[in-house]
Amino acid sequence: MDKVTKAKRVILEECLSRGMTFIEIDTRVEGVDVLLRLKGDFALGLNLSYNFVPPDLDVSDWGVKATLKFGAEEYRCSVPWTAIWGIKLAKAADICLFSESVPHEIVTALQDRARRKPRKYMN
Repeated sequence: MDKVTKAKRVILEECLSRGMTFIEIDTRVEGVDVLLRLKGDFALGLNLSYNFVPPDLDVSDWGVKATLKFGAEEYRCSVPWTAIWGIKLAKAADICLFSESVPHEIVTALQDRARRKPRKYMN
């Protein structure tokens, strides 16, 4: 397990031990299995918890697997570590980003935003 993957696992497990955890994933990454209508989303957010029913959350060296609800629909999702680019406690404001995994669309948008000069207002 490489350093980035190990860091993701440590942070995810720490967050999960504290409660509901939110992960940002890129569904286009090989190995991701989510509802077909969600495939192609580079910024899909998923809530994870050891308290969900059914209690089948599995965090392994491969990644994360859990049965999640999408409205009234349940689906057994599989997310490899390479697809996870952000992790945070659901109630927290700050997110831990993994720059190696952030989709290029988000990087480009942030770079464009940083290049824009603030507007000057006259009184």
